Amino acid sequence: QSLNFIVATLIGVLPDDEAAVFQCALALLLRHSLVDLYRPKFPKLGVVVWQFDRIVEGFLPKVHIALVRHGVNSEYYAIQWFLTLFASDL
Repeated sequence: QSLNFIVATLIGVLPDDEAAVFQCALALLLRHSLVDLYRPKFPKLGVVVWQFDRIVEGFLPKVHIALVRHGVNSEYYAIQWFLTLFASDL
């Protein structure tokens, strides 16, 4: 469901070349393993979100502590970022 953001961004960049948009989307899914984020039960997505948490904890410890203190789990915001490759926030 979130691929629409990615493809819409590609269309915005390559508005006159549907074949190039398709090839770029296919390359993202297959060559760059984006398809692994969309497998049933999202196993890779869980790993990516866990890695993101560790990066925030390591590089932004004060932010991490504040988020934990307020009960803000990265799954609330980071899942959409990774599934849409941040295109939903452009």
